[in-house]
Amino acid sequence: MKVLVGTGRGDLLHSLAALGYDAHGCDVKPYWKERITTSADKFAVISLVPYRLPYEDETFDVVISTSVLEHAQNKEELFVEIRRVLKTGGFAMHLFPAKWYLPSEPHANAEYCAGGLSYWSNRAYRDLSLKIFGNFFAPMDFYVKNSDGGMAKLVRKMPFQRVGAWLAGQIRMNFIVVQKTQQASQS
Repeated sequence: MKVLVGTGRGDLLHSLAALGYDAHGCDVKPYWKERITTSADKFAVISLVPYRLPYEDETFDVVISTSVLEHAQNKEELFVEIRRVLKTGGFAMHLFPAKWYLPSEPHANAEYCAGGLSYWSNRAYRDLSLKIFGNFFAPMDFYVKNSDGGMAKLVRKMPFQRVGAWLAGQIRMNFIVVQKTQQASQS
């Protein structure tokens, strides 16, 4: 299975590769060079003008991003590009801080904030996903069941876990999944 990840420092890419996935990663800057000394061919820089992921059409079975979407100032272009590089039937999965991330904003680091952050509501991501992919799933029950995060652990202890999972997606972390299908429109 060929997987594309938002690279950052490269940790997720290396974890997936260690599990046997054909993992590749890209980012707007080569942040991975600070830590990675091997597998340089698995990393690529994203072109910003015009915005384009550095891969051919229909290359990946899965695209994964973790805390990436809030950095994208061009979310519609990003979703169009993700759809382009996904194989038909492939999935994109995104884990990102909710618009009202509580108890504190996760990017307190000035370096991350310097490029500008763009938090969207879950409804805005749903609308964009429906426009680009024609579908949208927010399987927060899956996230709560499988996450090691503190909010997920708290929700697992609650009597009404579905309500707690929805609330976690609104105020802490959200998880969305979209699938590339033949029927989805391209913008």
